[in-house]
Amino acid sequence: MQIEKPKLAFKGKLTPIKKVTKVVCHHPAHPTWGIMEIHNYHKNSKGWAGIGYNYLICKDGRIQEGRGKNVGAHCSGRNSDTLGVCFQGDFDKQQMTDAQVKAGGWLIAKLIKEHGLQINDVLGHRDLAATACPGKNFRMADLKAEILANLNPKTKTPERKLSGMKPNWKDWQWKEAAEIYKKARVKGILSSDEWEKKAAAKNLTFDEIEYLNLVLNGRLL
Repeated sequence: MQIEKPKLAFKGKLTPIKKVTKVVCHHPAHPTWGIMEIHNYHKNSKGWAGIGYNYLICKDGRIQEGRGKNVGAHCSGRNSDTLGVCFQGDFDKQQMTDAQVKAGGWLIAKLIKEHGLQINDVLGHRDLAATACPGKNFRMADLKAEILANLNPKTKTPERKLSGMKPNWKDWQWKEAAEIYKKARVKGILSSDEWEKKAAAKNLTFDEIEYLNLVLNGRLL
């Protein structure tokens, strides 16, 4: 894969990021806007230097550079130490494409290696701010599994034939899963209490469990 560099005209000089600590995933909350529409909106309507995102993943899987390795304008209070990766579409109403998951996995794995990050450093905008971004249909579990597959190419990722389905577990199994994810959070392996809450509510899918198994992978032993 390659990163396209559209000819974007920014207002003023951009500032290079000194240290990256997180990768933040976004959606523009618009069904069709591409990089030029986002760039012009941020520049002309928001009054920013130009597109606030560092990268854009198009619906067809193309990867385009926005601000690149410069300070962005995508997550208030965290722009100076994060990279914003935006996925084209409105994921409150639309579905991410498989091409986006694949391209996003490749790009973010590349960024993780370049900046010495971990899989838990990949977050949704809503993890850092009071927002619904990147939308309720954002495929974070699939994206992280794809990132891990790129980071560990020798690890075979099982086929996803059960997407959206939930296991028919007994109460004690759900409780045990919640305790495991809580332990992983306390140890810093998982970055939030999202997974233990979903397990306690019996609301985990096979895909999410598969992703969590990949992340944990014996690290609690």
